[in-house]
Amino acid sequence: MLWLDLGNTRLKYWLTDDIGQIVAHDAKQHLQAPAELLMGLTDRFERYAPDFIGISSVLGDNLNAKVSETLSRLNIPFEFVHVDAAHALMKSAYNDQQLGCDRWLQMLGAVDKKKNASV
Repeated sequence: MLWLDLGNTRLKYWLTDDIGQIVAHDAKQHLQAPAELLMGLTDRFERYAPDFIGISSVLGDNLNAKVSETLSRLNIPFEFVHVDAAHALMKSAYNDQQLGCDRWLQMLGAVDKKKNASV
């Protein structure tokens, strides 16, 4: 699987194998042109032949649409993460728009299903 984290200035990616171990990773400054940067990385991604692309993005709808267009050329299913304030394992005091999906994923990573916790 290919995992993309599109921040305000950098694109971070990692590829994982069938058991979730990281086989390749990198971070690149995208200078508000992540779709163009992705075009330059597609040959690298195709080499590993991921069967899914998961995307965390704090970029706006316009840039995400360009990213979607670029990724569509790979013919690999992809999905953007969406914040869900009604998640079964976690409750947030913020509304959906205040907590970015990158922070949301970090919080979910800290959740232990067997314990009540506050982060």
